[in-house]
Amino acid sequence: MLATLALAGAMLGSQTVIQGFPKVAYEIPIAGGQREMALGIRDQSETLLNYFYEKEVNAQYIPNGINDGQPHETIQPQNWVEKNLGYMRWSVRPDDIFNQKANLLTTESLVRQRVGPKDHQYQITSMAKTQWWISDKGKILRQYYQLQSPMGDLRCNATYGTDSVEVSRETPQGTKFLTMFPSGGMEALDAQFTPMLAGGKVLLPEKKFQVLNLQTGSVDDYEAKISGKFNCQYMNVWFKGQCVDITGPGKLTEKAYLSDEGDLVKVEFSEEKYWVIQSLPSSKLDKNGLPIRGSGG
Repeated sequence: MLATLALAGAMLGSQTVIQGFPKVAYEIPIAGGQREMALGIRDQSETLLNYFYEKEVNAQYIPNGINDGQPHETIQPQNWVEKNLGYMRWSVRPDDIFNQKANLLTTESLVRQRVGPKDHQYQITSMAKTQWWISDKGKILRQYYQLQSPMGDLRCNATYGTDSVEVSRETPQGTKFLTMFPSGGMEALDAQFTPMLAGGKVLLPEKKFQVLNLQTGSVDDYEAKISGKFNCQYMNVWFKGQCVDITGPGKLTEKAYLSDEGDLVKVEFSEEKYWVIQSLPSSKLDKNGLPIRGSGG
């Protein structure tokens, strides 16, 4: 659901000229919600995944700068370049809205980006917050979106009705109101949180759904498929479970790694960019709070 989410939007760039900033494609933070898209809505204490860029750099010759008319080169060995680009944290907790009980899914994402020429780069930060209020029956009741970026601030509220969504969009230029009628009906939006997995068992091998993208003001089509199993060791603890491939508008693709215990372990956006948990979930800790090492296989 990831960036605004695979679920809520995509990593969208905007060619915008802003005073003091160069004309570049600014990266909009991806929203969380991949776990809930695959497993449905259930309580989740606040959990952090760090956002990394990782790339293998091949060995290469580097001139050493000696100017005596003779070639002088050194070899830079093959290595890995890793950068922390930001984070995504999310939680699910009980709440009340419109005089009824609901589940509040909150995700906050931050992206750091360096812009400008190599000899004069500086860092900018973009932050996005997305919230959904979902009934116990899986019906979306309300959605909120906030974006802070060099493109300007945006705040949106959406109230889900019987066959339409009432949306307000607040920008520095003012507030606009609109009514949206999703082409797939409200059921296609609610299908975003229809469970596909339970306890490692496949309930729904694939599904199609729609997402109300409040960052762009559009309703986007998505598809999710169970793509296989994984079994790996991370932080000296073994994880195994199912992978869910999520495809959305444009070039948005995400692969979410969901453990059999119901934990979101990792989300890949490309071969070089991904989210990954930074602390062990409670399912991998014993009664004394120590890691359960176990074994793979």
